[in-house]
Amino acid sequence: MEGICNSENIRWYHVLQTYHKKNLFEGIHLSREKSKFWYVSLVDMLKTDKAYSSIICDMFQVAEHEHIMQVAYYRNHATLFIDNNIYEQLHGYWTVNDLYTLDKEYQDKIREGREDSWYSIAEARVQHKPVQITAYDDNKNPIIYTEKQMYGLTLPDVQR
Repeated sequence: MEGICNSENIRWYHVLQTYHKKNLFEGIHLSREKSKFWYVSLVDMLKTDKAYSSIICDMFQVAEHEHIMQVAYYRNHATLFIDNNIYEQLHGYWTVNDLYTLDKEYQDKIREGREDSWYSIAEARVQHKPVQITAYDDNKNPIIYTEKQMYGLTLPDVQR
């Protein structure tokens, strides 16, 4: 809750809930893509200072869907790119939530993957079982984190 209650995060939440005109987007044909893309500078869209550009970019990168919706620096500005299909489905006035809704299936799948570890930790705790998390190193070798009880303490046990 602490992160959500941060005044800066609350301010950004409200900024992201504002409506934007669809005509803020400009069309572009990217040479590596077959379809048309639309882009808007996030600084212009959110009417904020360029100093916040990297913060805004980081927030949007969580929702990136390559070739559909992504954030990149274009002409020295953090810029939101959306494909023509998403653009055509936007209403005249839209919010960031509309972008999520138009790409909901993919966004939910990605969110589920990010949150999967938290669900398995919670489930293990409820069942009074040791937590087991599998991660992978740079060479895709599994690293298994479990817990062991020793002297009445729960200690981590990492196995490669």
